[in-house]
Amino acid sequence: MTDRLAAFQFVLSSGSRTTLDRIPDHAARTLSNVLHHLGEPGWSSITVQPMPDGSTFVRDVGPPPPMLQAAGTADAMTIEWGRFDSKGVWQVSVLGRGDARPSEPTQTISWSDGAGSARLFDDEVFDADVATAVFLQFVRALEPPPTYALRELDLSSRSR
Repeated sequence: MTDRLAAFQFVLSSGSRTTLDRIPDHAARTLSNVLHHLGEPGWSSITVQPMPDGSTFVRDVGPPPPMLQAAGTADAMTIEWGRFDSKGVWQVSVLGRGDARPSEPTQTISWSDGAGSARLFDDEVFDADVATAVFLQFVRALEPPPTYALRELDLSSRSR
């Protein structure tokens, strides 16, 4: 008998939503396929989040469930983890490998034809192969692999 994953959905930058297969091998192939298409028209970002019990899709109402998102291209993307902290505050962190860093980010990742961008450290830039493993870990445990470093984003400076 195959272990099944919890119900997850993914949302693309184009706004299309679909559920992720609950069979781990199928989910891994789907995630890999989507992440390898990042940077193509309509494929500049992906958000993966669990679906509440009994729901068909997560709606844009109420508190958001934990999510993992990526944006950029298949060769160079940022991965961010969003969740509520222990005090109930929404927190978003950029994942990195934890390498030594200069004082300021040196890489810029853009998406949606330049409408969005992020300044990142070199160790915070991923390709689709590494991102697939990170996303698969997220759908198994609702968090990224513990070996990755997290840099919290200041959400107070973002427009709502």
